[in-house]
Amino acid sequence: KAVVSTQSGHYGRASTGFCRVSLLADHKRCFLALDENSKVSCREVATLQELFFFQPKDFNKKGICWNTAVQGDFVYAGYESGHVVLFDDRYPKQQVCEVKLHDDIISALDVSGDTLLTSSPDSRIIASHVSLPPEKEEETNGPRPSFSVSDQVVGITVKGEITLECRSVGHLRTRPDGRLFVAGCWDGGVRLFSRKSRKLLAMLRAHDPETITDLVVYDNHIISTGRDKRIAFWTVY
Repeated sequence: KAVVSTQSGHYGRASTGFCRVSLLADHKRCFLALDENSKVSCREVATLQELFFFQPKDFNKKGICWNTAVQGDFVYAGYESGHVVLFDDRYPKQQVCEVKLHDDIISALDVSGDTLLTSSPDSRIIASHVSLPPEKEEETNGPRPSFSVSDQVVGITVKGEITLECRSVGHLRTRPDGRLFVAGCWDGGVRLFSRKSRKLLAMLRAHDPETITDLVVYDNHIISTGRDKRIAFWTVY
């Protein structure tokens, strides 16, 4: 049973074992990462009934999905193998594209605009540029055509990275204005970075090592929670 929390206007995430749940903004559907065959299951929030599921190519080589993030019709899934796979929830039977960004698990993942942020126990945060296919018009008569990206420029390409002093990041969040992003790190620190320059702006301390369970970023506020029974609240300008 998954318990999902949300903040107004943004996607909420809650832990389910090693994996996460992504709740859509309409609060009617969620994407749940499953241990079984690298699946990401789309479910109704009210009943948790499965509507469909995503499964990557060569799923037996991907391992468990550790993180998901949703942007419009697109779902990003970060896997144990270090791959990020992009799916389109209008066409669940095939993936859009995939890229291997890390040599270890995708421990944190966030997407905002055309920027994808990922981290792993390799002590790096990688910023990648995302190129998505254009919106397709709804078919008014008959079934929708099969989705194909063969004639589209679609992909995820690395544009820069940050080397951390700590081992890894458990949570990544981009502030809604896109000016900075926040990393909840395994050493218990909450680090703020400029999204444009990727420079460290501030280091906030409130938690014991390996205890941060979630980050919420909205307006100028940052909230972190931890297994150390602490909730920290900051205002950042």
